[in-house]
Amino acid sequence: MVSGVFKNKTGTIEKPIGRVASSVRRSTAAQKMKNLKEARTDYRVIWNWHNGGPGFALLEVYPKTGRTNQIRVHLASIGHPVAGDKVYGSKKMSSPFDSDRMFLHAYLLELPLREGEVMRLEADLPEDLKKALNNFGAPSPLDTEHHI
Repeated sequence: MVSGVFKNKTGTIEKPIGRVASSVRRSTAAQKMKNLKEARTDYRVIWNWHNGGPGFALLEVYPKTGRTNQIRVHLASIGHPVAGDKVYGSKKMSSPFDSDRMFLHAYLLELPLREGEVMRLEADLPEDLKKALNNFGAPSPLDTEHHI
C-alpha cells in the first residue's frame, strides 16, 4: 500500500538507482551517487482509497531488476512512498493502519536455478496487513484474481 491514488491502472518506473555518497540510503535523484545501476519496476493498481486527503493505493509490484530497496526507492521517486516507510517516505506520513511497520509484503518470489529450474516461494499476507485491508473494505491481493 502506498500514499496517494493513481489515475492509470498500470505503470513502469525506469530510473537508475544508486547509493547516496554520504549515506547508505538509495536514491534515483541524488546528485552525488555511487554505484548507479539501471532499474525497472512495473506496477498494477488493485485499489484506490480516497480519504479526503492524499488517499492510498494498493499495488502489485513487479521489480524487473534486483536493486537494494528498489520498490521503496522507485515508488517514493514518483511521489507514492510505501505506507509507513519512515526512510523513503515521510516521518510525518500518516499510516492507513495501526502499526509501526511498512505496508509492504513479498507474496511471491521466483528464483531461476541452474538447468532452467525455478524455485517459487510464496507467503501469506500477515494478519496485521489483512486486518488493515479489511478495515478499508479493500480486496486482499492474495484472495482475489488480482495476484499473479
